Amino acid sequence: MDEDLDSMSQGQLIAEATNLRNAIRRHRDSTGHELCWHHPDLWSLLPEGAVPAIVVPAWPQFMRGCIRYRQSLDEQAPRAPRTNREFDANDSVASFDQQKAVCWRPVWNERRRAMGLEHLLLVGNTADSNVLAFSEEGAPFRLAYRLTWDDAWRLHEADLFVAIDGSTRSLDLRTDGEGHWWARNGSPIDELDGCIDIDIWPTPFTNSFPIRRNSMSIGQRCEFQMAWVFAPDLTVRPQRQAYTRLADRLYHFESLDGSGFEADLPVDDDGIVLDYPDLFERVHPLR
Repeated sequence: MDEDLDSMSQGQLIAEATNLRNAIRRHRDSTGHELCWHHPDLWSLLPEGAVPAIVVPAWPQFMRGCIRYRQSLDEQAPRAPRTNREFDANDSVASFDQQKAVCWRPVWNERRRAMGLEHLLLVGNTADSNVLAFSEEGAPFRLAYRLTWDDAWRLHEADLFVAIDGSTRSLDLRTDGEGHWWARNGSPIDELDGCIDIDIWPTPFTNSFPIRRNSMSIGQRCEFQMAWVFAPDLTVRPQRQAYTRLADRLYHFESLDGSGFEADLPVDDDGIVLDYPDLFERVHPLR
C-alpha cells in the first residue's frame, strides 16, 4: 500500500524515484539469468527508454543458468515455502485484459442503509479497492485492499489498510496458493494452514475466489477453508464455508461457522457477485 507517499516531501519523493530507477537498472543489467526476468515493459519506464538487446542462449546453457538461480534461492530464502505445483500454460486464464470497475453500496446496516460505497478496480490478476463503511459500533472507517492471484485464481498476496477514529492499521498476508500462509516479514501463520482462499468483510468481491477457482457443475456443492478477515479490526482466522452451484450464474453460499447464515448469490459473466441479499447492492453506471 502506498499511503506513505502522501506524507513525503518533494525531496523524499525524488529520492524514492531515484532508488526505484536504480533498482530497475540493476534488474535490467543483471547477468547470468537476465532472460529469466526479461521485462521490457518495466525497463521502458526509465528515462533512457532503450530496451537492451539480448542474446538468447542455447537450451543446455539456459537450463544450467536456471539451475544455478534456483540453488541461489535456497541460500537467499531458506525459510520461504516450497511448492510442487507444475507450471501449466493451459491453466484457466483469469486476468482482466481491460480494466474493470465495480461498485457496491452496503445495505446491511438499517440505521445507515446505502451509506457507504466500495469502488473496485480489476486489471490483470490484481484487485485494488477502497471501501467506505461504518463499523458495528457506528464509527466510519475506510478500508483499502490490494489482492493479487495467479491465472488459476489462487491468491498470493493480500495487503489491507484501515483508517478509523484517527488511527491506522494494516495487515499484509502472503500465501503459496496451496494452503501455507505467512506475514510479509516471512513469519509463518500456522493458524491458516489449509486455507486456499481469502474472504474479507465488508466486500462481496472475495466470494469470487472459490467460484472462479473451482469449475463446479450445476448442482455440485463444495466446502472450503477460508482465511476470513474482519474489518475494521483486521483480524484473520480460518472459517469453513460451502458453495453450491444452482445455475450458470447463481450460487448458494453457506457459512459453516455455526451461525447458519445462507444466501443465494447471482454473479456476472466474470464470476463477480451482482447483489448480495440484505448485505450489498451493485451500483450500475448511468446510461
